[in-house]
Amino acid sequence: MSPRTPVLVVLLLTACGPTTITDFCKRSATASCKSYFRCNGSDATKLYANQAACETDLTAKAKCDSLETVQCTFDSAKASKCLADLEAVACGTTTTPDSCKEANCASSMTALSCRSSANNNTGANTCSYSRNECTDGATYVLSSVSGTVSCIKSGATEKTFSDATFCDK
Repeated sequence: MSPRTPVLVVLLLTACGPTTITDFCKRSATASCKSYFRCNGSDATKLYANQAACETDLTAKAKCDSLETVQCTFDSAKASKCLADLEAVACGTTTTPDSCKEANCASSMTALSCRSSANNNTGANTCSYSRNECTDGATYVLSSVSGTVSCIKSGATEKTFSDATFCDK
């Protein structure tokens, strides 16, 4: 084996995309921190000592290590596209790249997560709570009008129930 072989093997392994949801989670933290430090250098250093501290914090907040036991189908190519887009995000962008919506762990056991939410309390016992940009592609809304609460998924009412105090909660 030539002295260059180990270097070549390392380069080949690092060029591969994430192969597990845990690896993707950790690499997402790295990509997000790279972008944060690239776009907000002075502000970033006020919050974190360095990029590695940022990565440690985001990895912990996302509970990446807890994903090791999740059994799922994972698309490495979609995850790699998301990571590349995260690193290349334009400074000032506040939304997650669209490619990241496709980079999910497909499993019936996977928890649903959504990237944004909105509350709307219009008074007179009328309110709504919505979750958008969800991992399953749907938008979820809980809407209450005069004590009748509707559970709506992507515009279709799935269930209704009565709760006169729903908007007070």
